[in-house]
Amino acid sequence: MNNILEISWVQSVISALLIAGTILSIFTPEWEFAQFTSEFTVHYMVGLLGLGLLFLSLNAPRLLFISFACCASLCIFLKNASNSHLILPDLNLEPKISIAHVNVGNIENGFEELDLFINEYDPDILSLQEVTPEWGMYIQQELRKIYPHQNVHVRIDPYGMALLSKSSLSTKDTFNYGSIPNLMSGVMMGGREVMIFSSYLYPPLGKSSTETSKEHLDVISSKLSTYKKPVISLGDFNMVYWSNVIRDFRNETKLLNSRRDFTPLGFRIPHDHIFYSPKLECTEFKEHRNENSEHFGIYGIYQFKTQQNVEDIKAALGYLEE
Repeated sequence: MNNILEISWVQSVISALLIAGTILSIFTPEWEFAQFTSEFTVHYMVGLLGLGLLFLSLNAPRLLFISFACCASLCIFLKNASNSHLILPDLNLEPKISIAHVNVGNIENGFEELDLFINEYDPDILSLQEVTPEWGMYIQQELRKIYPHQNVHVRIDPYGMALLSKSSLSTKDTFNYGSIPNLMSGVMMGGREVMIFSSYLYPPLGKSSTETSKEHLDVISSKLSTYKKPVISLGDFNMVYWSNVIRDFRNETKLLNSRRDFTPLGFRIPHDHIFYSPKLECTEFKEHRNENSEHFGIYGIYQFKTQQNVEDIKAALGYLEE
């Protein structure tokens, strides 16, 4: 092995492949295969780290440097696409809200499994997607005891969804992208309204469906821009958070990512996300797995930034400064 790696052209080929893989992971073209492989960028990054250690043991310094440089590039790329806080903000005295999101189409053990999830996290807002008529009856008959305020859109296809709240909803609305609904509800946090958007995007399986996802996100972005209030946008986006489409959406809306990272267990990558306005802070984010260690749902806690309160006071007392 050492003899092979000492050949100059072999090192050049390996280096080119490592660099090309890194570039395609960061600047992913709209090819179906490239879109698919970009799902495993984290796995590729870990593989680069392992290759670097292998090249270290084989005394191949050039390949060692390139492997670690590519690994570091992907680390920076993924961190920029996730929550930038190395440590989540501390709790302050500002109003808070807890939100959980679950795609009930992934639940294997029926209503009891969702009940256990609710009992464990007790979220103020519960977002459900792929709500079929059967789940709609359960929501009306059972979950109304916990969440009396509901915005429910039942469908027989995957686009049924619900936003359930313990406190009253100041606003309830539905807007469509084609035949696909998006739910919007306003909730009050300490006298200030926060808009919650729930969306389900069609999985991008090629260039045409990627364009469909972009157009859908453009509709959501346009709707978000009509509100000057803090916004939380969540749902099954059916894309990893470092995808070009999601990053363009976040750049357009200025929303932040709740996820700081994820631990790859196998090859199933989470596609559900919670994005939030810069006026808010995410103080806790968890990815819940069922007893089989399969992805079940996500949960986050959000609060107003203390600085925002200071700015509101300054604005209210601005006439005194004049």
